[in-house]
Amino acid sequence: ETIERQRLAQKGAVDKKPAMAWTLWLVLGWLGGHRFYLQKRGWLMLAWFVFGVFVLTPILPGDGTGFMVWFIGVLCWWVADAFFIPTWVRSFQSTYSEAAQELEAEDMAEELTLPLLRAAQKHGGTLTVTQGVLATGLPFTDVERCLTELSGTGYVEIQNTDDGNLLFAFGDLPEWDPQEQAEIELAEANALALAEAADALELEAELLEEAEKRSHRRSAGSSVVRGAVAGLTAFGLNAIFDDDDE
Repeated sequence: ETIERQRLAQKGAVDKKPAMAWTLWLVLGWLGGHRFYLQKRGWLMLAWFVFGVFVLTPILPGDGTGFMVWFIGVLCWWVADAFFIPTWVRSFQSTYSEAAQELEAEDMAEELTLPLLRAAQKHGGTLTVTQGVLATGLPFTDVERCLTELSGTGYVEIQNTDDGNLLFAFGDLPEWDPQEQAEIELAEANALALAEAADALELEAELLEEAEKRSHRRSAGSSVVRGAVAGLTAFGLNAIFDDDDE
């Protein structure tokens, strides 16, 4: 999750929580706390607060008028910002959502590049959304978004067919070789099986280690109990012998 947030931050997307914005407005709104959080020039409100306390109030009449002028200014600014906070938060959330969708599309395109390339190779270097769905098993919207993302790299050209559908043309693809494809799929299946076997062995090793630890704990507990029983027995025998001696 941290890595994903860093990637989103690189796109200029930052998630801002409405609850946090309203809390800062309520508690530190006089100092522009909510503005700092929402990146809306909070230093302006802070400067007005400092200016009013240390400059404006002392030079205005000392009967409280100066303080009231400053206080009314801060209050009006503080109340006015309450009407802008929802818009500011929605703007951040919209940007964050769009960046998250773009990031998801990039990840999906990276993951599906090879399957889509193979499907396009099988269909003579071109691919429709329907063919991509059949090759990957994903929904139409996801496949179309993925192919559109690939078109942005410059290696895929979008064309229009006679019936109005989109056709994605992949350049520089070698000819389809069924035997080579079968060998590749077999190698991938073997690699997947080896990975699953390695995971199973790792899990079994963890279970054996945990069982060994439990066995050691039980042995230690038994030793403590035996030691306690032996100690109590010795204490009782000593007490009996002491009574006999007396």
